[in-house]
Amino acid sequence: FLEIDVHMRRSNVFCEGCGPSPSGAELIFPKLLSRHCKSTRFSECSYNLAGSKAGSARSVMHSKYGIACSYSVYVSQLGGDFGPWEGTHYSSDDYQSFGRDIGCAVYEWSGVLMGGEMFWSDDEEELEVDEEDEDAREDFTSDDEAAHHPVYPYPP
Repeated sequence: FLEIDVHMRRSNVFCEGCGPSPSGAELIFPKLLSRHCKSTRFSECSYNLAGSKAGSARSVMHSKYGIACSYSVYVSQLGGDFGPWEGTHYSSDDYQSFGRDIGCAVYEWSGVLMGGEMFWSDDEEELEVDEEDEDAREDFTSDDEAAHHPVYPYPP
């Protein structure tokens, strides 16, 4: 499940999910989004559901309907704070580009969910969790444990 919204307090494009889960499945879509959308940093995405977000669409889809990979993607009205957008507001062309980027990430993610061969592994260098991403996955006990979990769209 994916909802797209604007954010008034934070910069950039970022994702919030529900988690953490033992499989690490909630990390896949944000990582794909950071690959496709250059205004997204994987390390700025969060996966823990704060109490104030209990009534959000992603929270309801996760808790009531059991959809493990439920996300809110936020696009800032403030603009960006890194790269070519540092210190500037986004233009209408930027917002259209972000929409395309989000669509590309959803398309790639749907292939994973429908049984694609994409897994966290050393062969998929672009999907590896690097040093910058370590804070985003504190629940894993080792890199090996996180590296070989397939993605499941729903809890078993």
